[in-house]
Amino acid sequence: MTCPSATECVAVGSYSDSVGDVQGLLVTGQRSSWTATQAPLPGGATRSFASLSDVACPSATICAATGEYFDSAARQEQGLLLTGHGSSWTAIKAPLPPGATGVTLGDVACPSAATCAAMGGYLDSAGHQQGLLLAGHGSSWTATKAPLPAMAVAATSSTGPFFSGLACPSTATCVATGAYIDPAGNEQGLLFTRHGPAWTLIKTPLPVGGVARYGNGLGSVACPSARCAIAGFYYDSSAEQGLLLTGPG
Repeated sequence: MTCPSATECVAVGSYSDSVGDVQGLLVTGQRSSWTATQAPLPGGATRSFASLSDVACPSATICAATGEYFDSAARQEQGLLLTGHGSSWTAIKAPLPPGATGVTLGDVACPSAATCAAMGGYLDSAGHQQGLLLAGHGSSWTATKAPLPAMAVAATSSTGPFFSGLACPSTATCVATGAYIDPAGNEQGLLFTRHGPAWTLIKTPLPVGGVARYGNGLGSVACPSARCAIAGFYYDSSAEQGLLLTGPG
């Protein structure tokens, strides 16, 4: 849910229709006055499944939403990108890296009406889980395979990587957080920054006494200005500890 103004909010989700199919849901309004709209779908989509996961509104008149739908031709889940407002929305299939299948989309952030970023995941041609980073708006989006440490490249569908937070403090900069499971079975944090079209993986910094091999993870991120704050956890030699990161770059 997001509220681009004091008089209007937008929420997304899903519902079951009269025949038991799951449909994407867009709800716009305020207080006791709300309007529900069924999410439109791209061509080739089956009406048996669609769900929305997040929405961002850089202004009171334009929003972007993310989700998934089922493609009747490919017989697999596809990423869904919506742009619009109120009861008027346009849907497109999310672009993907070559060989990608089984797509899911999560958070979306829009620092302006012409710039958005989204994140998610997909299975590559070998059946390995990969991170997905998207940038664009409207019908024009670019897909990037999330850069990962070498030990995470061969992750299976059950061992990540996965994303947990996304924020874009400006039209040129975004920060994304997440984690993956290392070969020892420990969770390790992922920290990405975007400057222009390129995403960069940054090693998660730990406080003095932090033991990287014991694992760590990053959760939500907020960027009220050029500086961001990230919440997470790490381990020292004795126990799990709370982790707070602040900074740019």
